[in-house]
Amino acid sequence: MQILLPTELHKRAKQLSKEREISLADLIRRGLEIVVDGSSFHKNKDTWTPPILKNRKLKSSSPEKLKEIINRDKR
Repeated sequence: MQILLPTELHKRAKQLSKEREISLADLIRRGLEIVVDGSSFHKNKDTWTPPILKNRKLKSSSPEKLKEIINRDKR
């Protein structure tokens, strides 16, 4: 599996993994476990809304391009 991270987030995560002396992959796994285990998504899936990301911009403003990215991620 591959994921695409924004450059700034990748730099920050890489720095944190270096400071904690763990691999970037392990940092991402641990972070994902925290999000999934603490998520209310499975409990309140009808009322859940995605979190707002601060200082993040979409790489594409085209709805067609966004649909293409979403569909690619589903594969």
